[in-house]
Amino acid sequence: MDIDLLRRRAVEAFRNTAAFGDRDTPERRSAFAALSRLAEQIAGLLPPHDEQGALARRGAISAAVAAQEGARARDLAERFAGEAGVGDATAAELRVLAAAPQPAPTTLAEAEARAREVVKAWEWAALACGRAIGATQGPDPADLTMLSDVAALFRVTGVTPAEVLAAIPRPAGAPAYALAGLAPLLGPLGGLAAVAGIGGTGDPLYAQTVGTALIAFMRERSPLA
Repeated sequence: MDIDLLRRRAVEAFRNTAAFGDRDTPERRSAFAALSRLAEQIAGLLPPHDEQGALARRGAISAAVAAQEGARARDLAERFAGEAGVGDATAAELRVLAAAPQPAPTTLAEAEARAREVVKAWEWAALACGRAIGATQGPDPADLTMLSDVAALFRVTGVTPAEVLAAIPRPAGAPAYALAGLAPLLGPLGGLAAVAGIGGTGDPLYAQTVGTALIAFMRERSPLA
């Protein structure tokens, strides 16, 4: 299958998973299973040292875990870890990713490591569709899920949209930030989910800039030591 078509389908599947939030339902597990299989197909077309190929492999494993397909997640991790050119450190990371869900982080270092995995999975979707968070209309459910997950790992609450926007480098030519009308989407973040207009340049690599800045923002405000 054409990789561009696979990417479009994977992005749609990624957005479908966000619609279920944290509710553990058969529909949510099915959505993550579909996402995992699409990511696996993309990974099969790209080498492991390719940036998108590496992200697709992580996405396939993470989605399998979320689908509660533990055996499949471990099988994927072992297969990807055994590919030519995959170093020992990367292989270990893939196997950890396939493990059962972990308890909440108790240290800042652990929170940051876990947050980077969340952001990498989100970056994979952003790279797949050539967009960064917020695009031009504002964050979609997948963006909000990523933001909520990172904030929860660092135990950060009560931040405002203005604080987050100030922490995100704004590229030249990006559209104006649009915060109006997003209050119903705030959820547990107390304002963070109202971020909009971040990115919007069409540069998929900007997703990495957003992820790095968000982790730094959360780390500075985390009560963890």
